[in-house]
Amino acid sequence: MILTKAEIRREMRRGRVKVTKLGKKAVGPASIDLSLGEQIRVFTKPGVIAVKEGTDYKKMTLTRKLGKGYVLKSGELIMGITREKITLPDDIC
Repeated sequence: MILTKAEIRREMRRGRVKVTKLGKKAVGPASIDLSLGEQIRVFTKPGVIAVKEGTDYKKMTLTRKLGKGYVLKSGELIMGITREKITLPDDIC
């Protein structure tokens, strides 16, 4: 289920959607705006990654501090780590 702004706020009041360090204007028409933290995860092995239950992305990545930025190389895959922590139930994306 994808939620509208009113539904996001309602689910947050109910405690089904939890977001730590959420800014006052972060809830949009059908989204929650997140902010990039000070670290990223850089994938260490090129190629196809099987995304399935039980896949441990921590074994495939190294954590890097952003500092003054990061130069993304051609074909490189990274994951941004947000300042916020999000908890969702299984029926909400």
